[in-house]
Amino acid sequence: MRFFGKAFVLVLFSAYLFFWIQGNGAWLFDLSVQQGDASLFLAPFHWFGQPSTTLPLFVEESRFLIPPAFELLYRGLLFGVDLPTASKIVQGFCLLLIFASGGIVWRFSSPRNLSLGLFFVFFLLHTSFVVNRIAGGLPRAFCFPLLAFWGASRLAETHKNKIVFLSIVLGALFYPPVVMMILVTEILLLLSNNNFLSIKTRLKTGLLLVGLGMVFLLPFLVRIKSAGPMTSFSEAKKDYAFSIRPLGKERVFPLPDPGKAAFYFSLPLTPLEGEPFSAWPGRIHWEHDSTYALLFFAVLVFLVLVRLSKPPRFSLLFLAGSLVCYASSLFLGLYLYWPDTYFYYGVLLSGIFFVVEILHRGRWSVRLNEFVVSFFALLVLALTGSGIVAGNGMDINENKLSSLYSRISLLPADSLIAAHPVDANAIPYFTGRGVVVSAKTLQPLLKKVWEVQKVRTFDLLDALYARDPMTIVTFNRRYGATHFLINEERYRPDFLERLKFMEPFDSIMQQYLKSFGRASPVWENIPSGVIEFRESGFIMVNVKKLLEAWGYPY
Repeated sequence: MRFFGKAFVLVLFSAYLFFWIQGNGAWLFDLSVQQGDASLFLAPFHWFGQPSTTLPLFVEESRFLIPPAFELLYRGLLFGVDLPTASKIVQGFCLLLIFASGGIVWRFSSPRNLSLGLFFVFFLLHTSFVVNRIAGGLPRAFCFPLLAFWGASRLAETHKNKIVFLSIVLGALFYPPVVMMILVTEILLLLSNNNFLSIKTRLKTGLLLVGLGMVFLLPFLVRIKSAGPMTSFSEAKKDYAFSIRPLGKERVFPLPDPGKAAFYFSLPLTPLEGEPFSAWPGRIHWEHDSTYALLFFAVLVFLVLVRLSKPPRFSLLFLAGSLVCYASSLFLGLYLYWPDTYFYYGVLLSGIFFVVEILHRGRWSVRLNEFVVSFFALLVLALTGSGIVAGNGMDINENKLSSLYSRISLLPADSLIAAHPVDANAIPYFTGRGVVVSAKTLQPLLKKVWEVQKVRTFDLLDALYARDPMTIVTFNRRYGATHFLINEERYRPDFLERLKFMEPFDSIMQQYLKSFGRASPVWENIPSGVIEFRESGFIMVNVKKLLEAWGYPY
């Protein structure tokens, strides 16, 4: 009987996996799509290994936030493949960690529990935010997979501490917040352990874990320290670059409302609007917000109350650990990374752990296991939909401006392009050509870097909306741009709206330009001989020819 139950679970999982791969084909296989933050974390690899005197400014600035092990991983891959292919390999490795997590739940559960291991993998892949973070192969792609890899060992109640140590090491090397959440939860597990461990043993184990994490965090801490002081919490509150409204770069404030923890806890069981697997449950669910999700959790809690399952100790301690990290980050500021990382990632993953742990610790017959797991998997699909979002998080697409990027790729390798920060976002990643400023590479977190970037960005905007040629001449003498990329759409009568991309630049530039009736008389009347090409609504201007046409030396 159990053989047929396992076969049914395998068929169900294989069918969903086939459907999932088809629905996520864009970010899984298409080299022409990527997340916008690749401009910050991946594009600099085009220049790594070159003399520092030839690097665009954003490359050195970006390097401060790239974990050293992450850099070594990509530099190793780039010996054999190009950058877009390397990013697919890295996200593939992160998915492999997800499947390895399911393998740990299966292999180390007692008795072995294949159906629950598959359910764990299914639940992670079904949660669109987990997928969104993995897509692109950025440092954050390691967060959920490493936490799941570590959490699987605790869910399976194995004593294989090698998995814990490996998770801490990999987290420290690739995504530091992982270390904080694991360490705090492990300490809580030690404190709440009822197996009569001596205080001395618990203290030694806790110190060993903390020491291990700190040792492997050291390379990243040294690197980020070399960038100078970080923006303090009080300073960030006053800087619009950290605000959600008006729109800033980092979008930290206002901080997540702790009262919404229940919502994020239940988010894995909340369907995506417009993406229901079954139309009517999805529609009803959205009308009632998280009602069905909370009912789902209520059923699980009921199983615990009537003693059909043991209390989910680990998942609740992980939830507490995540909230401790979140609260600590409010006191220690941005030195513990963005506070919302602990809130969104930790609370959401706690919800997944909670469901899996209650099913794992169920007191029902082993023969019923496949039936129970299959029932809950089908219930998740029925109430929440497919979990698939087309192009999940992939917000830059080479195909949309393929002709433009092809033309830019033909420019000399040392070209430096001045363009509106949004128009410049994808250029370094897809073409390997430098830009003066791009919106995605601005870094308010690092005080010294941010002060330099703010001046450079205002200088760029002054040049793009110049009232006289001397503004452009002065800009070029300071930054050495070889080309200007002019987006004609940004010079229409509603240019003030088309200028906007983030604070504090939007409000200051709009205040400055609102008294003028035109975007820039300079760029509206450039000599035709200085234009290298027109493509897809963009004009590429050769700066040397432009300055010579105006009678200025380059």
